[in-house]
Amino acid sequence: MYDRETESMTTRDTIKYSSGDRGDIIYPQSLGGGIMISKTDKYSFGVDFNTSKWSNYRNYGAIDSTQDSWRLSFGGQFVPNPQSFSGYWNKVTYRLGGYFGKDYIKLGDRDMNALGFSIGAGFPVRRIMPAMNQFTMINAAFEVGSRGSVEVLRETYYRLTLGFTLSDRWFLKAKYD
Repeated sequence: MYDRETESMTTRDTIKYSSGDRGDIIYPQSLGGGIMISKTDKYSFGVDFNTSKWSNYRNYGAIDSTQDSWRLSFGGQFVPNPQSFSGYWNKVTYRLGGYFGKDYIKLGDRDMNALGFSIGAGFPVRRIMPAMNQFTMINAAFEVGSRGSVEVLRETYYRLTLGFTLSDRWFLKAKYD
């Protein structure tokens, strides 16, 4: 714990502790942009590009094993028939996406590439009155990704995501008291 009045630490659980060290941490500048094409309640497709200047990163003046990174992501979703009165699966939102690029970590002279894809769906819970835009959805997705190089270090991951979109009558302000 740091005591501001005495400018000292009361507990130390590190291997090396130096009192009074000062320095700056410089984080990278990032830039990104994307475009999306959609038709309301039917489909959406998009592409996104991000880049970060990790070669400028400094930790108390020290250079780390980082490099400039970039990532191109793309994906889309569609609903077979959102106005259908029958057939639950016609109202489900189906999603598919992916990405690839160069990771900010650099080990030796090897670039660490990143690659992945995801598949998911949005399951509507109920829709009592469509004119009032009431909808609640359960969103589920599965992602597989990897980064790194087989020769040096490779990380492969699997991610399962579950989310809820709550938009129902209790979020509307009463018009009459």
